[in-house]
Amino acid sequence: MTDGRGADAVVDRLPTQTVPLPQAVSRGLVDPPRDVVKTNVDVGGRFANYADRSILGGVAVKGDETRARLIEAARTLVEAKGYHGTGLNEVLAVAGAPRGSLYHHFPGGKDQLVSEALTAAGREVDGIVVELASAAPSSRELVRALLAALADRMVAAGYAKGCPVATVALEVAATNDVLQPICGDIYAGWQRALADALRADGHDTAEADELAATVLALIEGALVLARAGRSRTPIEQTSRRIAKLLGTA
Repeated sequence: MTDGRGADAVVDRLPTQTVPLPQAVSRGLVDPPRDVVKTNVDVGGRFANYADRSILGGVAVKGDETRARLIEAARTLVEAKGYHGTGLNEVLAVAGAPRGSLYHHFPGGKDQLVSEALTAAGREVDGIVVELASAAPSSRELVRALLAALADRMVAAGYAKGCPVATVALEVAATNDVLQPICGDIYAGWQRALADALRADGHDTAEADELAATVLALIEGALVLARAGRSRTPIEQTSRRIAKLLGTA
């Protein structure tokens, strides 16, 4: 450990835990202790004592990366195939993650994993809206740019992507009390962002809220029609109609 007995004495007083490191790494298990602890690491049947976080830090990184891959795989699959069409074995295969890692990272099972995937997808669209709003001179131009970005995203994915929430929302709204409020909150957040842009254009609060709900409904419908027809034409048509609704194009 160290050459000085003073440092050794400090380490000896730290709590001890046993970590079969090769097994933990191979299974993608997460996060060794966040604080410095005395750790018995099983290396080929021999135990070595370490008190340096840097020695085990790679396990934490690997665990975080595994968790992120599982969320990203779930995002991709549930958007394309829905909640019921996405199996956990398929998520593991797409993520390249070991089987034991899923319930280690998501003890709540499929609902917890999909919840986090939906939340991440909602943040992606939030980021797109914020970026576009910073450059758009009006709510009309913001919506036009948003629809173009969503159309590009859909085409690039071979029409496997549309609204990252809609597929799951339609499946679980009446049956899943875990996922339904998450979908509702994501839609409510998008509506608030649109209403904020409309108020900035001079609409009063009530009118902005109603217009935002109308615009969001038009966007969602356009995405469904575009995916169903494998054509961005419904999105382009909707963009022109919204432009007229919000002001002269």
